[in-house]
Amino acid sequence: MSETKAPRPRNVLIAEFEGLSKEDASQALRDAGGDLEKARALVRRRRANPDDTDDDEPAVKAEPAPPPPPSDDEDEEESDDDDDDDYDFDEWRNNPYGKKPKAKKSKKLSDEEKARRKEERDRKREEKKREAQREKDKWAQNRQSLLEGREAKSTLASYAGKSSYLHSVGDRPNFADAKLLYVKSIKMEENDYGEKYKRLHTFAIGNDIVQWWASTSNKEAKLIGDPGCVVDFAGSISKHSEYDDCQITTVMRLKVHVVDGVRVAPTPKEKKKKGQKLSDDAKPSPAKKPRVAGGAARQKSMDKELLRDDAVDVDDENKEIVDGNDWLKQLARQRAERRK
Repeated sequence: MSETKAPRPRNVLIAEFEGLSKEDASQALRDAGGDLEKARALVRRRRANPDDTDDDEPAVKAEPAPPPPPSDDEDEEESDDDDDDDYDFDEWRNNPYGKKPKAKKSKKLSDEEKARRKEERDRKREEKKREAQREKDKWAQNRQSLLEGREAKSTLASYAGKSSYLHSVGDRPNFADAKLLYVKSIKMEENDYGEKYKRLHTFAIGNDIVQWWASTSNKEAKLIGDPGCVVDFAGSISKHSEYDDCQITTVMRLKVHVVDGVRVAPTPKEKKKKGQKLSDDAKPSPAKKPRVAGGAARQKSMDKELLRDDAVDVDDENKEIVDGNDWLKQLARQRAERRK
């Protein structure tokens, strides 16, 4: 047999006192500290004497009076008292489905706060202006790059019909008085390490065009100055090509020697010639041993004796000796062949 649950104390008060609302019953129980008997006595006393505020009542709390309407003077001044808001919040917490708490009134800002907010708005506005100016400068820079690219093409087109191929493919000649026309960075394929760029150096030697492709980290490319400088270099001819009726000679493995009349290549080390002594402290090379008279004749007679010997049976004791004699016989045969 299931046990019946005891009724809630609030429902008991509502059943015992006719016309008692749920809010009054709950308030009586809160004021009585949850004790049903004290709540009954409190409800009876309140119904008998509605205006009685005797302090001897057990844990009776007077309901807070609603806040007075704010006057015009209070609207002008800032107040730190939040009792009204607390009361509204407590009322809404006890009855969440009832009236919601009132929104806080906007307080009048002081002059200092107004000045601070105005300064903040001005700062954000200036930052937006600077960002827009940066974007504008960026577009102008990109446009200038495009114009430079067009200028480079027009510069190369001015040599159309005048240039000719230099040397043959595979040669490595020295080029003198080569004027650098322009350097253009070109984006190549993208790999696992990121984007790859190459720089195209275009030189003019008289009416002839020479081009060289270099990486961004090439040491020789860093020796070359700005466009307009005169360079002396050596390079291997890799191919001959034609672009817009302009014959172009392409080089690779370029070695820069002189830039604007100044030598930038390191001085090569002095090579030692045969029989030349570099310094007085160096030791002379040892002299050759003198030839012995009759040595060739004795070697020839010894070779004859070796070739005349008969074969010997090989066993464990004389195996090394026989192998040595066979090797000497082989050398003797070779020397005999050379004497013929």
